[in-house]
Amino acid sequence: AGFGRPPTAEEWSPDPRDYHPELWRAFLRALAALPEARAHLRGLAESRGQGRPAPRDWLFAAGEMVRAPFNRRGRSVPEELRPLLGRERATSLELHVAQRVMDGHLAPGTPPEVYEGLCLEAPAHPEAALFAYARDQGPVLAALAPASFIPEEARGPRLKALWFVVYSFHSGTLATGYSVRDLSELDVPWDKVVWLKRPPWLTPPSP
Repeated sequence: AGFGRPPTAEEWSPDPRDYHPELWRAFLRALAALPEARAHLRGLAESRGQGRPAPRDWLFAAGEMVRAPFNRRGRSVPEELRPLLGRERATSLELHVAQRVMDGHLAPGTPPEVYEGLCLEAPAHPEAALFAYARDQGPVLAALAPASFIPEEARGPRLKALWFVVYSFHSGTLATGYSVRDLSELDVPWDKVVWLKRPPWLTPPSP
């Protein structure tokens, strides 16, 4: 492991496998400090599939996601989650954890900070797919990584093959994170997606 492989004509970016995971995430967080990069990525998300990303844009997208906290706004707890949380008000982060436990994606008792950490780790995964698109709530970045990185103690009985994370440009926070079997389970307008990093294992659904 060194400082990454040298750039080629086709690819400027380093290989995450050449870095210690903590060093790699620190590198990505440093990239996210560039405001012009965030504006550029938002423009790609709002282009409805027409934007032309540069080879290095996936690095800035991953950096934006790995430094974003989860939304901690207080909300009313839905009736179906109150037995798990034991109260009527909770943060958005706590609600997402409870929902993931109820869905069987996470093990009971998984702390909110562990769930948040998993959502922050997914965009930096060496095999992660990264893309930008606009949904009804506004422009977003998304990451999709093999769920094999989730530690045994956090794995729920119905954890599926992939871990999906969404970052909102409107709030500057992570909006959600959960597991899916494959891309067909995602409500994503695939014909309006701008792909920033598409690993060999991924085959996008036909529009």
